[in-house]
Amino acid sequence: RPIKAVMKRSSASVAASYDRGSVTFAVDGGSIGTVPVAAGRALLTTTLPVGVRRLRATYAGTGAFDGYSSMVRFIAVNQAGVCP
Repeated sequence: RPIKAVMKRSSASVAASYDRGSVTFAVDGGSIGTVPVAAGRALLTTTLPVGVRRLRATYAGTGAFDGYSSMVRFIAVNQAGVCP
């Protein structure tokens, strides 16, 4: 049985570990979730289809920090092995 999707964990770090705000993760141009920043990091675990995907993280700043979008990163999502 071929596997059509695989779990991936994405994280983003912000410069100041005490800053708050949220990070929206997008894959192939569509949002896959928004998570709060905690201790300078935002972490999202999701299931992605097999193939080459475009990932971007967009930080919505609060306080003294402006928002920011990362460059697009390409990630390869490979089919996981099949257990007997």
